[in-house]
Amino acid sequence: MEAGVFLLQGDDTLVRMVERPYEAESLLQLLLAAHPDLLAGDQIDPANPRRWLRVEREAGVPASLGGTDWWAVDHLFLDQDATPTFVEVKRAADTRARREVVAQMLDYAANATEYWPVDRMRELFALRCAAMGIDPAEALREVVGPEADEAAFWELAKSNLRDGRVRLLFVADRIPPSLRRIVEFLNRQMTPAEVLAVEIRQFAPGSDAPLRTLVPRVIGQTEQARTAKAMGRPPGRSQPIARQEFLDLLGDDRRDVALAVLEAAVANGFVASEYRSPSGSAAARLTLAGVRGTPVTLDRDFLWVTLGRHHAAIRAPAANQDIRRAILHVAPLLKTAEDPSKSEVGIPLGSIGAAGRDHLDGLFGALKSVLAES
Repeated sequence: MEAGVFLLQGDDTLVRMVERPYEAESLLQLLLAAHPDLLAGDQIDPANPRRWLRVEREAGVPASLGGTDWWAVDHLFLDQDATPTFVEVKRAADTRARREVVAQMLDYAANATEYWPVDRMRELFALRCAAMGIDPAEALREVVGPEADEAAFWELAKSNLRDGRVRLLFVADRIPPSLRRIVEFLNRQMTPAEVLAVEIRQFAPGSDAPLRTLVPRVIGQTEQARTAKAMGRPPGRSQPIARQEFLDLLGDDRRDVALAVLEAAVANGFVASEYRSPSGSAAARLTLAGVRGTPVTLDRDFLWVTLGRHHAAIRAPAANQDIRRAILHVAPLLKTAEDPSKSEVGIPLGSIGAAGRDHLDGLFGALKSVLAES
């Protein structure tokens, strides 16, 4: 007799639900996109259940710095501690689940941690939110909590990616014993990375019945691996720090640029009142009195300038062009500022030379003139 679960209905009728395979891998893909909770975050970390921020489906991974995408991970998620989570989906009927998928996942992890800039991840998330008509900041707060700090969260994601603190999840309707042994071995050996499998079994009362029961189960955790990961896990939440500590964390090569940014911001009425340090890194929010949201953020590597992601006034064509031109005066070679699909631009601090610093006042002045009228 086939394995099954039982559904007790309100009239005391017992319905036997028999395990059914997924008709196509794409169905399981769509289920994960719509219902990330199927990844069983409460089983992955019972003490602090994982919550999922979906970044993108079929997210491209390059094989070289600045190169074209060579692979595409089925799903890219971040948890509330900004841990990049790569998800590869296969049905048990696909024999590649036993060999090729492992090699694929290791390729994703090795190349993403080396060549995948976190600003690309942030851009993919913003584009998905725009396509769905949702506010990225609100989506982030739903996962991280009401205290979510966008700049600090993405800075933490960058630190996690740089340090190899990622999670690899193999997802299938059935995890064969051979894959389970591989996952358990890799999870013991790969620290701080986490390697797990999630088996999502499907049960239905009949082959054509619309009613289904989905039962996720995490596979691959051993007590030895769980203890090792817990000992090596840094605190996930960012902590407020003083301005000078923020500047000290930037290092000599970026401190002078950051000071020039902060001076230009303050001269134009912006307030840099919040400095945070996620995982030993640094991020600052620059806000304008009376204006909701954070139009500018500053981290160790980038000056992030909104092009209308949270502010409708900046999306107006004339205002948008003024700010894009101001960005190009600061960093003339920054081609992303000319891309109309960008709702936010990251200016590498290393690209802001002496001439560019002289134009920082113009950039903040352009932002202020638009935002003050909104």
